[in-house]
Amino acid sequence: MWGKIGKKLFNHGPLVLVGSNKDINENKKIVEILNYNDIDIIDLTGQTSLANLVFLIAKSKGMVCIDNGPFHLGRYLGTKTISFFG
Repeated sequence: MWGKIGKKLFNHGPLVLVGSNKDINENKKIVEILNYNDIDIIDLTGQTSLANLVFLIAKSKGMVCIDNGPFHLGRYLGTKTISFFG
């Protein structure tokens, strides 16, 4: 699902992927799908602190995520946010 979303929304890159260590395998799949479509990707999965995450969200043009902590940070920081619930 995330790879398809990336192809539709992030065709002007760079796309920055974040997540915890448990997200590494899933994000590798996303990178494979999007690299095939020549989308510029920076994969920071498992490499960001909370402070780094806040900085990235604040500087982003937009973000796509699930209903989680980063979603609420994005809304608080005024970053355009798309979230999936359920």
